[in-house]
Amino acid sequence: MNAIAKFQKRHGGMRTIEFCPVSFEHRGQSCHAIMHDLSSGGAQLVAFNSHEYPSLTLGDQLAMNVRTPYGESAVKGNVRWIGEKNGHFNWGVEFSSLATDTKDPIRCMMDSPW
Repeated sequence: MNAIAKFQKRHGGMRTIEFCPVSFEHRGQSCHAIMHDLSSGGAQLVAFNSHEYPSLTLGDQLAMNVRTPYGESAVKGNVRWIGEKNGHFNWGVEFSSLATDTKDPIRCMMDSPW
């Protein structure tokens, strides 16, 4: 079982497939990705231009801005797995800081029935 499957198995629960732009800084470099999978515990991110990417390592903490259909939300998470899927650089973050306000855009996405 690969690292992606192991993480998803451990962090079950309700997951939604999303395609939201994410921006963050890592080691002084401005980075962009797409949030592909979202749950209350974390998210899967995809970078389509992996050759421009800084080297993420397990345990790195990322402060991310996620643009959702409901607005922009700030979240923090720790990198829990790193891999390649369908030729794209993927990684999973476990949220370490997430707004508790039900009107926060990322919370709205999690609570949305759509």
